[in-house]
Amino acid sequence: MIKKYLSLFLIIGLLSISACSTFIKDKDADRITLKYQEGEYILLDDLTRNNLTLRKNTAVKLLVETSSDWIKVYAYDSTEELLKSTRLILLYLFDSDFPKEKFDQELFDAEMNKLVRPKGPDVKPVKKK
Repeated sequence: MIKKYLSLFLIIGLLSISACSTFIKDKDADRITLKYQEGEYILLDDLTRNNLTLRKNTAVKLLVETSSDWIKVYAYDSTEELLKSTRLILLYLFDSDFPKEKFDQELFDAEMNKLVRPKGPDVKPVKKK
């Protein structure tokens, strides 16, 4: 009798684990991190959080964090070292922001393109006041 209940419990447990899927797969998370953390970007608008501001046209670097149900992208001034930098949240998306709660690279890129663009040689850095 105990074996029967134990077997039933294990089967239910395995089914519930296999039914759960993460919003973003590890390979997608790695690709996003590599793509967005390698280069420098230019802010398309002022970014203000908690009385801190990164001005429009500031050259920034990005830090991407992912979990099983969200993606966060932080921006910081590219002249600062990562560990000493003041990072401001640039984009915060949840699984519910994507169709069928599955990660979509094109949708993510479109959201990022509204906020930043890759830095090119024609961009002059913004002077701090």
